[in-house]
Amino acid sequence: MSIVALALIAILPASPSDPWPADAGVEIAHAGQPGKLPLGYEPSGAVWHPSLDVLVLVDDGGNVSLHDEDGDMLASWAVGGDLEGVALPDPAGTLVYLGQERPDAVLAFDLGTGALTGQSWDLTPWMTGPANQGLEALTCVGDVVYAGHQGEGSIYAFELGPAGAVTLVDTLPSPLGLTDLSGLHHDPITGVLFAVHDGSNTMLEMTPAGTLLRELALPGNDQEGLALVPDCGSGAARVFVAQDSGQLWRYDAYPSPCAWVSVGSALAGAAGEPLLVGQGSLAGGSHNAVLLSDAAPNAIAGLFASFASTPVPFKGGTLVPFPFFGPSLSSTNAGGAITVAFSMPPGVPVGTALWAQWAIQDGGAVKGVALSNAINGVVP
Repeated sequence: MSIVALALIAILPASPSDPWPADAGVEIAHAGQPGKLPLGYEPSGAVWHPSLDVLVLVDDGGNVSLHDEDGDMLASWAVGGDLEGVALPDPAGTLVYLGQERPDAVLAFDLGTGALTGQSWDLTPWMTGPANQGLEALTCVGDVVYAGHQGEGSIYAFELGPAGAVTLVDTLPSPLGLTDLSGLHHDPITGVLFAVHDGSNTMLEMTPAGTLLRELALPGNDQEGLALVPDCGSGAARVFVAQDSGQLWRYDAYPSPCAWVSVGSALAGAAGEPLLVGQGSLAGGSHNAVLLSDAAPNAIAGLFASFASTPVPFKGGTLVPFPFFGPSLSSTNAGGAITVAFSMPPGVPVGTALWAQWAIQDGGAVKGVALSNAINGVVP
């Protein structure tokens, strides 16, 4: 082997260990394409909103926009500033967090009103970097906000409090020493944290504590936004990648096994069948949630949960978690939704099964009570 070849091997970065596991993808939008992205739009952050069923994008020019799964623009707002990331603190709400660079901060934006709420959190003591190399990525892991520092490649974890209060919870260096951190996404269903490094076209899968799970080659260039939409029925996810060069790509069949599955037994109310979805890996210490939607608005509801399932008749339908503990009473919001978040304690035996199902007061149901589908989760 020649000296030149040996020198090239020494200076060139190593190839990622795993190839891209999804399909080849399709460009679903580009800047200047009518009905998709305006001329000059540079996508820099993305998050999928499951309750609204839309993709939320931000761009370097200070714009926030909503898109369907084919990239068609549904709404847009000019917020201003250098927006580099967007995160979803509550899948059942309309609030999103915008990651701003120069000055580095998190801004609260309401998709329902199309305006900033006035809440903001200054991150300049931690995130400022030279030559526009500061805050470049944003995601939520439970109640904690993860912000990516482009120049360092590190992830800073913050708790955001009232009146702009910020508490640094943790700092996660890149497990491979990579810089150019440009995108973050946390999948609450699997518990995986994804980090995009556009300089090397690399995506890392990690635990929320920063432990590397695997390194992947990421298609495209200038990738700055990442959003996964898992489908527990198929065990695969749809992946949206926002490229700062003005393109939005969609990839299908990304392997994403879920800890939760739906086992049916919904009983319709006036608005149809309420939908219950489980999120989180159920691993010890993980953040998890059960999300109810499509239920009667402002209605009393009871959450039935159990470690066993011996289905019994209930209000004209079938109650799957039985014998149950609870029920835990709550009320749906004006949109007919409830989110119940919880942390899985460590030490729960592997293979432990959890069953959950909501019963909701609903005058349109057979006996005045609608039932969500039941879900089943298994501790890995």
